[in-house]
Amino acid sequence: QAVFAMTVTHTLRRELYHLYRTVLCGCRQRSLRSVPDAQPLPKHLIPLESVRGQHLLDRADRSIEAVVKACVPQSHPAFCGLATAQAVVRFFRAQVCSVEEDELAMLNKFAERLPPDFFAPFGFGFFDRAPDKVKQWLLVNVMVYDGLPLAAVHALLDSETGRPVSRLTPADPELQSPEAFQEFLALGADKNSMVVLNFDRKVVGQRGSGHFAPVGALSRDAEGTWVLLMDVNSWRYPHVWAKIDLAWTAVCALNP
Repeated sequence: QAVFAMTVTHTLRRELYHLYRTVLCGCRQRSLRSVPDAQPLPKHLIPLESVRGQHLLDRADRSIEAVVKACVPQSHPAFCGLATAQAVVRFFRAQVCSVEEDELAMLNKFAERLPPDFFAPFGFGFFDRAPDKVKQWLLVNVMVYDGLPLAAVHALLDSETGRPVSRLTPADPELQSPEAFQEFLALGADKNSMVVLNFDRKVVGQRGSGHFAPVGALSRDAEGTWVLLMDVNSWRYPHVWAKIDLAWTAVCALNP
């Protein structure tokens, strides 16, 4: 019993530390705003608006018009997950109505009815037992400025799209190889579907670490298969085409 009590105490202390760090970082970063900060692109990434990028678009497996309209630049450096979720919601809702809603308004609406285990992926599951108003206020006004983990973006999409949302793990066959990954993306090219990638920017040669991006389309040329990454942080990078094996490696790097 004594050992169990010590384990619980250690776990709670660790979770309290994660909560403290998230709140501290959120408070420090709250005043930041996304501003133009164009970064150089490595040669192996093809900008959508370049001549070659447009050539790949001409050969793409789907029209990207609806995806382009749905993607709005993130308003804060930590909002890539939130802005990506907003893009997915806008993509689906535009098929039935016109919805103009900023990132925080969507999050605030979602925070009124958080799932019972929402904060576990943040590293402080005990906070799920806090009063609803406290959780809502801290999430929308502080925590989101430190970014949202993959599970939180998944929960947000599951709630706001009104459609089935699947999340892949490294154990799933779709992530076992670049070929399986390509086949999965090809199946998701239906006009009523959207795929979101959570990947490591460093692996693709960009500045930053974990990032979210909707998939625009797949295309092929003499060099192989390319996937179009729709970048919600257009303050820093344009939408780009990346080789399928590179995109697969970048996704797996965040899901060891």
